[in-house]
Amino acid sequence: MITGARAVLGPVPACHVDPFLLAQGQTPETYGYIAIVYPGPWCDVLFFRGQTIRYAGRLRQHHRFLTREGVVRETYLAYRSDPSTAVWLYTAQAEPVRAFLSTFYYVPLLKMDLQLMSRKQRARLFGALRIPRCLIERALLQAEPPLVDLQICEAAEGLPRPPFSLSQGILSLYDIDRNQEMMREMRHAAASGREPPAEEEKRGPAEAGPVHPPPVPPAPVHEHPSRVALFGALLRSFRKAATQILGRPYQELEEKAEREIRLEDPEFRADALGEGNAEKVLEIIRFVVDHAGMLRRAVVRFSAATLVAEFYSANHEKLKSLGLVETVEECYKHLNA
Repeated sequence: MITGARAVLGPVPACHVDPFLLAQGQTPETYGYIAIVYPGPWCDVLFFRGQTIRYAGRLRQHHRFLTREGVVRETYLAYRSDPSTAVWLYTAQAEPVRAFLSTFYYVPLLKMDLQLMSRKQRARLFGALRIPRCLIERALLQAEPPLVDLQICEAAEGLPRPPFSLSQGILSLYDIDRNQEMMREMRHAAASGREPPAEEEKRGPAEAGPVHPPPVPPAPVHEHPSRVALFGALLRSFRKAATQILGRPYQELEEKAEREIRLEDPEFRADALGEGNAEKVLEIIRFVVDHAGMLRRAVVRFSAATLVAEFYSANHEKLKSLGLVETVEECYKHLNA
């Protein structure tokens, strides 16, 4: 499925194999992932090391995010009887597996449909970009099996042409250093306003220690909250993170967003959400990200995308019962556009 990975098993109809038991049969030093491909196509990915599943992600044509293992298990059980659902097992070296995993929490610098670009446009794009360390990805989920080509490169004088076809699929370019820097800034901003240690400020992003994926929240053990409580908690989390990043301008942006929403829904109040309009919190998040200052926009976008992904993962069943799964997915897709 990804460059450098070896298909050990697959495609196997999902009704004949349990992907969670496959991981338990691996040797301790093995790196790899298990792909559960659903009709559509889209897929869930279980990243494992040895016999332990470390991370789970959901991969669609235009967006992806980390999720909980329990969400993947529920989806697998719902689709396992569909003859189009198949399971693949891949092993690989640690580096390509980590590169693939990083695309689930990195924000792409560019994302485009290759079929909409001419050969000359693609050549001009690669010649013009200057990214010190870049992850180039081509995703083609319609292929059998779904294909994700990856290449890490250093580019001082334009990006080198990758060794895979650029005629079809979705091409994404990730600025590795910038994404690692944004993750550290977001973590520091979320830690009650704590500033990074002076010695870490002086070091480059590649020297300040490893950057790990954002934590996926555990499954809630209490009853699902109401729609107001659900989206109210999301708004409070976003306010805290965005205020730490943007400072005083955040309040002005939220007030502008609220005025825009009231043009269509005069009853909407951000501080007094109702069961009929609480999901419009997502519109506030989108407005703030789209209108944030240029120098801080990428950081607040990354923070918002992470919060929405965690919100979606932790409350998937509640969102499904409310008919809001696609609404949240569209917001996440917009934040990663």
